[in-house]
Amino acid sequence: MPARKTLGRLALILIALATALFAARTALDYLSGQRLEKFLAQAKAGGLPATRADLGPVCPRPANAFPLWKAAVALYDIDYKAKTNLNPELTALFAGRMLDEGARSAIHAAIDMNRRPIDLLLESAVCPCLRITDGGEFPVMNASALLGLIRLIGFESLFRVEAGDLEGGLKEWRDGYRLARLMIQEPSLVHALLGISNARSLLVVLNSIVAGRRIDEKTLAAFLEDLNAESWRAGAVATMKGERVLFITTSAAILEGRPEALEDGWKSRFLLFWAKPWVRREIERQYSAFDVMERMLGKPYFQSRAALNAFDDRQKRRRWYERLIDDNVSVITGISAMGLKLAALEALVDTARIGLAARLFRLREKRFPSNVADLVPSLLSREPLDPFTGQPFVLRADGNDLLIYSLGSNEKDDGGLGTFQITQMVQKSRDDWAWRDTIR
Repeated sequence: MPARKTLGRLALILIALATALFAARTALDYLSGQRLEKFLAQAKAGGLPATRADLGPVCPRPANAFPLWKAAVALYDIDYKAKTNLNPELTALFAGRMLDEGARSAIHAAIDMNRRPIDLLLESAVCPCLRITDGGEFPVMNASALLGLIRLIGFESLFRVEAGDLEGGLKEWRDGYRLARLMIQEPSLVHALLGISNARSLLVVLNSIVAGRRIDEKTLAAFLEDLNAESWRAGAVATMKGERVLFITTSAAILEGRPEALEDGWKSRFLLFWAKPWVRREIERQYSAFDVMERMLGKPYFQSRAALNAFDDRQKRRRWYERLIDDNVSVITGISAMGLKLAALEALVDTARIGLAARLFRLREKRFPSNVADLVPSLLSREPLDPFTGQPFVLRADGNDLLIYSLGSNEKDDGGLGTFQITQMVQKSRDDWAWRDTIR
């Protein structure tokens, strides 16, 4: 009998504790909800986006390239056996080597099999804008298709030049580069990364097109006008506004307990039920973190690298309830990798600009410049700086040979040797980003 009374009292105590805990959780949930609503309202009043509609004007047809892109992706021959990611072939070009006949044959076959989707993409190059989002959703285009098709466009432009059609090949290259630039107009970091990757591959191809070929002054000047490293950085910053909206919409779905929003099912929902007040506080913190990311990406990499790495390190050390959102919204993590890839592209853009300006200098002066400063201000408005070091790019001219390069992530002079594929945050050796030219 005493044991039953003891158990009964214990049960009542547990019920009372559970009731008090539930009541406290309910009160905190209400207060945190009110606080988050007020925070987002203030952010929106301050000009920060909270919905897709806040991202600015849409891109209506026929100005929008998206319908043609959608049709091209649908026709992409993903089952074709020839490789279309082309990383080994791009690595060969980047090292200044010629493609072997096996690689050429495979690329030609891939181009033939994807003739229609390639033509659709090229047709869209005249469109002034791209907007994929057409509602609250942020659909992601088939990344492998877009990567493969634009790389095929780059190689086809090279093959056309090699076959004697310089004008046609250069026009196709410029169309491909415009397509890569369009990708960064979509307010999504995924699409920005696709655009950056495609632009990097196209610049490697451009170096192969220009090196050793006679190109007139007007054409060189037009290409020089097209290339602008700072525009890519500005575009990357702009995509963070879309990521901010994606973060809010996905976080709202998680807080509402929609099953498709939570990857771990019932376990995550149970944890979220009790942790909601703290998760809402984390949403406020993460929303504000986009301001920090925008500022970091807006700076040259040599100025922001330490802050980018520190930001990622802090993200990795967060508590379990702080990760309930990020486990389902991974965009906010890995921002240092984005900074690295953007810096590599800027290095290729600026070495290409210097290389094209040096070719123009040679046409006028009958020699290559001895340093980059010789090109300022007649051909370049100012001297570009290596995005990895903040120092001038290395320029080595020896008679008819020209080599311009960035020191890359290891900040060491590897003599212009590098590798096209980025596999780690700091490459120990062969990490220079270079432009080569030879006058035959």
